[in-house]
Amino acid sequence: MTTRFYAYVRELALAAQKDDVAIIVWELASGAEGQIESVAEAMHNRAEAAPILVRMDLTKAAARQVLVLARYLPEAQVSLRGHDDLESDINMLYNEPGGRGAYAAIVQRLLPLTHGRARDIVACASVAGHSRTSVRSLARLCGVPVRTLEWKLRAAQQAPAKILVGWMVALHSLWRLDVLGWTPKRTAHAARFHSGEAWSNYVGHHVGARPATLLREGGFESLLDQCARQVSADRAAGPL
Repeated sequence: MTTRFYAYVRELALAAQKDDVAIIVWELASGAEGQIESVAEAMHNRAEAAPILVRMDLTKAAARQVLVLARYLPEAQVSLRGHDDLESDINMLYNEPGGRGAYAAIVQRLLPLTHGRARDIVACASVAGHSRTSVRSLARLCGVPVRTLEWKLRAAQQAPAKILVGWMVALHSLWRLDVLGWTPKRTAHAARFHSGEAWSNYVGHHVGARPATLLREGGFESLLDQCARQVSADRAAGPL
């Protein structure tokens, strides 16, 4: 397997045209969202371009950067520095090159409904929520103290961070079950739970139904609709 790392768009665009590259890892710099469209054009000009893994930080401009990624490179996998294991992410992408993540669908649906003060936090949670994440870890990824994180969510009339993270784990789980066709055991492991029962209980606690029930009752799209309604309802309810 040949995996190549790139920080510059011109080199990455050239690599996208080569046949001997199995995976491209793009080290996306902060504030480089203007380059994403160029990379997407290079990737899409070839019918069988190598899968791309975007390695990035979640900065204070996370919402803008993640939205641009979701729009132009929804098929890309995202790996967060300081949060995700790069080697594991590369191996997963190599074994399942078509297994795109849920973040693109989540952010495109939820961020337009989210107040500006909380938009970067929701964007961070949408990406980091592919696995179980603590509120403290979410705050670190967002670059703010936990108290500031919670204050921003309250000021934006959004649910507390613990509930937000729980919903994101549930959404990513339903995507894997419903869209990718993963087994419950594999989904629980990917979400960093020690057992399927612990994972099922966690999802049920946060969204009101266990994964098997959610899958029967509309799957990922239904749960995303429910989450969008909750975001809208929280804003309409006014300050907490």
